Amino acid sequence: MEKPPSPRYARGDLLDDVREASAAALAEAGRSPQGGARVWLDVAAASTWFFGSYLVLLLVPLSPAALALAIGSAGLALTAGLTHVVHPTIHGAVARNRRTNLILAHVLCPFGVSWRWWALKHNAGHHGYVNVDGYDPDLDQGVFFRYCSTQPRRTWHRYQHLYAWPVYSLLTLRFILSSDLGFVLTGRFKGRQVEPASARRAARVLLDKLGGATVLLVIAFVLHPALDVVLVTVALLLVNGLSTVLVFVPSHYTEGSAGVVPDTDGRVPEEWAASVVGASNNLILSNPVLRWYVGGMDRHIEHHLLPRVANVNLPVIAPAVRRVCAEHGLHYTEFPTLRSAWASHYRRLRALGRAGEPEAAGLPIVA
Repeated sequence: MEKPPSPRYARGDLLDDVREASAAALAEAGRSPQGGARVWLDVAAASTWFFGSYLVLLLVPLSPAALALAIGSAGLALTAGLTHVVHPTIHGAVARNRRTNLILAHVLCPFGVSWRWWALKHNAGHHGYVNVDGYDPDLDQGVFFRYCSTQPRRTWHRYQHLYAWPVYSLLTLRFILSSDLGFVLTGRFKGRQVEPASARRAARVLLDKLGGATVLLVIAFVLHPALDVVLVTVALLLVNGLSTVLVFVPSHYTEGSAGVVPDTDGRVPEEWAASVVGASNNLILSNPVLRWYVGGMDRHIEHHLLPRVANVNLPVIAPAVRRVCAEHGLHYTEFPTLRSAWASHYRRLRALGRAGEPEAAGLPIVA
């Protein structure tokens, strides 16, 4: 299938207005965009949780029930590492220096995924073309899911709202075992040669991908039977995969999230920032522990508009962003709870699996 023309967004001043209003809100609150000590405390907390869980699994004799709890803790902690360490550092939202951000990502959350691939996939692809089929990599779930109305509908999609949840748990394993391997080995991303291919480069990027995780696994293999290590690792990665999806998916793939459909020449009638607002959701989380855990993903509209603003500052700028969106006549979507956002995602999957047309699925599109 031929790739559609690169999207070309209309010009507008929404993003400039958002930046100006957000800078004023941060200045009034006495905050820097990187968030200062608050961010470092969150990074330390997430990393301590993960490595603490790892050490318990490694060194403490556990009953079956305690082992299950420790595995769950490690899997959930790895997700906290993604929201508080990996995701913001790859965006450059923790430290001012790029090298410091990358060191933090490698050392504090050895996830087993190439950070260079992640930056291409997430920063350039997803953030650059939110909900644009063919350009937003997060919309491309292969033949397993139909995430938008422009993708072909297959017979089994009728049941995607049911099988999604166990399949979602495989997300991290898929990332580690297959998703980034083409880029790691060949330097190709989405059919394009983005880095020169060579054995030396492949070895360097493979070390970048697996170095930290390999150290943790080697220590575990030295102290425990290999089969036990493999089973525990797979189990915690399943927990991590499901919890990661449940944090990230409600931010874009719900009934109210607009898909962006360029015309045949690639033109999008909205400016980029307006399409981002229409394709993103916020969550209102009253539980402070859950609000901390999601690491700013509850303020996803603000995050997409200003990805280098630290997680802890997103609630500070949210009222200003909401006000600017209202001034521009844009709908600003907020779900009252995380559960309601999951339910909306469930209904979206069901509608897209059963309906042939976007109108029948009740899904808005930008065309």
